[in-house]
Amino acid sequence: MAWRTWYTRATVPSPRYWLDNSVGYNVEAQQMDMMISAGLGWRIIGNDELYMGVDWQSQDRNGDESLKVAFGYYYSF
Repeated sequence: MAWRTWYTRATVPSPRYWLDNSVGYNVEAQQMDMMISAGLGWRIIGNDELYMGVDWQSQDRNGDESLKVAFGYYYSF
């Protein structure tokens, strides 16, 4: 599982993107697992940003395949 923080700054051009991957080993299932994460963000007004992200995992902690799609809005004041 990867944790990340999305920082919005006026000096960063829009659109912004990220691409991340990780490989691990599930000890209980005795199998390798992999995660891929990607996303896009567009600055709307000032430092406010609209974003979309997708995370895919070959095995979550229960051993199941996992797909998460997220849409959001960061409000900066």
